[in-house]
Order: sequence, then C-alpha cells, then structure tokens
Amino acid sequence: MFPQKNTIEWVYKPIDDELSMYITMRKHTDDALEFWKDNQTALPILAKTAKIYLGIEASSSPSERSFKELRYLVSNFTRNRMHPEFNATLVQLRDSYVKGIL
Repeated sequence: MFPQKNTIEWVYKPIDDELSMYITMRKHTDDALEFWKDNQTALPILAKTAKIYLGIEASSSPSERSFKELRYLVSNFTRNRMHPEFNATLVQLRDSYVKGIL
C-alpha cells in the first residue's frame, strides 16, 4: 500500500509540519482554548491533541466542592424532598454566582 521506507515520513511529516508552523506563529491570546479554537483549521492534528489535554481537569477540587454543596442541600431537612434535577440546578446557579457569571 505505502512504500515501507517512506512510512515513517508519511506518518510524521504532517505532525512535523504543524509543529514547525506552531513554533513560528504569534500567539495573540493567553487563553489556550481560544487559541486552539481559532487555529483548529490550520493545525488540525495539534488542535485535536490540545483538546484532549486541555479537557482533563487538573484537580478534583471543583467536583469535590460541588458534591459538598449537594450534600448540604440533600441533608438539609427542609430540602431533602426536592427533585434531584432541582438540586443540581441550585448547585450550578451557586457556582455561576461565585464565578461572577450571574
């Protein structure tokens, strides 16, 4: 199918080309997600890789905090009969408020 001696070059050449292009590019933003969104057509292989690594949560603190807040809502006697979706909505609203979105 492919010449054997050129197989390595066939696999690595597009990656090498994208890396060379990335190194020479000016970065106009400090936001990595915004950068990869803007450059996903020019650097498709690197953009896919970046999405994988940038999507991984660095710590479990935010999720632990959410569970702690949810535990408070569920354990509170006056709120223990609320629908689970309503509890989740309350946690999301509080999180948005704390982040200054609301």
